[in-house]
Parts: sequence; structure tokens; C-alpha cells
Amino acid sequence: QETNTTGIVKTVNYIAKSEYEEALKSAKNIKGEIKELIYPTVKIWTLAGQGKKKEAFAELETFNVEKNKKAEEDDNNAYYTYNKAMLYEYFSMPEDAKREYENYIKISNNNLSFYNYSAIMEFYFRNDYTKEAKSLSARTYYTGNTQDAKNEYTKQLMSGQDNTQYHKISPQTAVSDMLMYISSLLSHLKANPEMMYFYMRMASYLNQDNTFLQYLIALHLDLFGLHQEALRSFEDIKNPPY
Repeated sequence: QETNTTGIVKTVNYIAKSEYEEALKSAKNIKGEIKELIYPTVKIWTLAGQGKKKEAFAELETFNVEKNKKAEEDDNNAYYTYNKAMLYEYFSMPEDAKREYENYIKISNNNLSFYNYSAIMEFYFRNDYTKEAKSLSARTYYTGNTQDAKNEYTKQLMSGQDNTQYHKISPQTAVSDMLMYISSLLSHLKANPEMMYFYMRMASYLNQDNTFLQYLIALHLDLFGLHQEALRSFEDIKNPPY
């Protein structure tokens, strides 16, 4: 486990500095099952970061074929589809990105995490897909404080406040999303909060300008009983997203 965390830290540091070849070499040395997700994702997005659009999409398709042999189809397709949407968005292909985001929503049965909801909503607003944004908002529901936060956040978007800067696609933010995905899996399993926090910290490091992500991490830490870490995270947020 220590070797893996060290390898992940090295990989994240290389990606943060856009040293993509070194990041890929580092990711290749990560051990265990987690490598099956981390290495292909890093490879896809290091290719994208080098401007190799055709190769990045080809690697994503290879990853999808390989994962479908081993994983539950629906969950795998959701991860694949979301990354495909992000790739299209990164390469300035909004119509294709919209199609894949909408496929992702269907696969998820409208059961989006608040984080993914906000990312897709911001994509819609950045690209003037107002009708689609209103439709997604109308059919997305949460419980308790999350619904209140969703209502306030959506209200700000609809009013024209500039909240479309939180989710900007880059190799760094895409790998950050992968790390948050791993963290969310650990969260659902309700196991190993230390490793959950580790992946959150790595995700945060690659996406430091996304105060929405910082806020979400602080909330998760508090829910898992890591109150001191949560307090520090809340205190570090300069401009809460809602």
C-alpha cells in the first residue's frame, strides 16, 4: 500500500506539471487492481494533453473493451461515457460532448452525484444549451442539505452569475475526477476512510481552482467523522461555490 500511495503521488505530481511521459511511466509501476483504472485513464489523458486526439480516443475504446471483459457493464459504461464526453469537450467538440453527457445521464438513470450534476450543468451553460440545463435541473433531486445546495447553485447559474468556471476540462482535472471516482467507491463501501481521504487530497491537488470540489471534499470528510480534516478544508475555501 505504501508503494502504491508513493507511486500515485509521483504520478499526480508529474501530471500537475504536464510532464506526461514521466506520469505514464510512473502510473505503469502502480501495483494491484487499482492500476487497471489508473493506468489507462492516465494514458488517455496524457495523450490528450499532448494533443494526440485520435490516439486518446483510441485508447479510451481499448480501455472500454478490456474493462467490459471484467467489470459490471453499467458501471463501466458510465465511467467510459463520462470520460468520452470530457474528451469531446476538451477537444472543443460540444455537440459530441453533449450527446455523451446525455448518454451518461441515461446510464445513471438520472441518479447523478451533485458533483457530476454541476459539471454537466456548467457545460450546458458554457455552450448555451439552456433548454438542456433546465431539463436536467427539473428532473434531478437530492435529499436534505444537498437538495438545498443544488437549488441555490442552480438558481445562481440560471441568474447568469459566473459559476461556469469550476469545471474546466484538462488532463489535470480529468485525472482529478478519476481520483474522486475512486474515493467515492471507497465512500460507498464505507471502508478505509484514510485511503478515501488520500484520494481526495490527490484529486484536490490536481484541481485546486475548483472550489466546488474543495467544498465537496470538506463535506465528505465531515460525514466520515474526520472532523479536523474537514474543518481545515472548510477554512481553506476562499470562495464557496454556493
